[in-house]
Amino acid sequence: MLRAFFTILAFCAFSSSALTCDNTPKGWKNLNFINSPEANLHSFLTYSARKPQSLEAFMSDSSISDKDKQTLKNSVVQYQTFTKQKRFHPLFDRGELALLTEWFGKNEPLIGVNVNPVSQSYFATVGLYKEHFWQAHCQQNSIWQANLQSKLTQYGEEINQRLGQLFLGELVNVPRHRIFAHARPFTRQGAFTSGREYVTHMNTFQPSFRDWYALELLFHELSHIPFSENERLKNGIEQTFEKHGIAEHAGIWHPILFYTVGEVTRQAIIAEHPDYLPYANKKSLYKGRWDYFPELEQHWLPYINGQVSFEQALDNLAKAVKLNASFK
Repeated sequence: MLRAFFTILAFCAFSSSALTCDNTPKGWKNLNFINSPEANLHSFLTYSARKPQSLEAFMSDSSISDKDKQTLKNSVVQYQTFTKQKRFHPLFDRGELALLTEWFGKNEPLIGVNVNPVSQSYFATVGLYKEHFWQAHCQQNSIWQANLQSKLTQYGEEINQRLGQLFLGELVNVPRHRIFAHARPFTRQGAFTSGREYVTHMNTFQPSFRDWYALELLFHELSHIPFSENERLKNGIEQTFEKHGIAEHAGIWHPILFYTVGEVTRQAIIAEHPDYLPYANKKSLYKGRWDYFPELEQHWLPYINGQVSFEQALDNLAKAVKLNASFK
């Protein structure tokens, strides 16, 4: 299975004769797409540490010397010292690894990286990574990026404007927001965004992060910023749910985000893709503590469709959540 994983990765990367390894920075509005071997290696080591069995496919490559294989293993072991936590996050944890992730997000020269065991392991692996792995990873990122940018050209402006209206302000109101593409084994954090540094990291290999879902999930990631920075949006949810005595349900903000971006994307592309199923529905996310889909369909969809105000939609949503919670 693992060997098949990387065989597919190599096939995807080399199957398009029109696309080679293109790591020229691309842009769309104030987004700067980056396909970087340095950042991709750090991501690859981070997630190989979380899923070390994924290295088995690489170890079978006869073109890699035993010395290089051991160097790669040693680097992954060092990264594992920072990735053992059950809910590990590469950016929001504390420690050297998170600081290194933040450094790559800034896209600063590597010469300024702090020297520590993690960064030393990283630098020990740079040469062999670029020699043996980067070409395939770069091509995979290039294919993903070209596919996404064609969709942004056609649908991006409409989706961006509608989400800005619904989320009460521009999604990204800074001159530049960096989007890093990463070809790497998939684990829980398929994509994540920092509103502090205005940077997003996205996985280009996982099927559920490609094609049309790349478009939806890009805007999903960008939409995290207003939910953390727009006081009217953030406080409106918290205060409305507190007013109705269900402050414990204020975490509905994330299902609201998923539902809104998914529905806006679906409506934008419906002529070309009439059967599109938003990501949260596809992945069955509306369950357990996120079991809000009926309430969102009944009371938040009218807001998306311009039938009620933001405040009225929130009030209706909170009332419905409170009523349904009383029966559970």
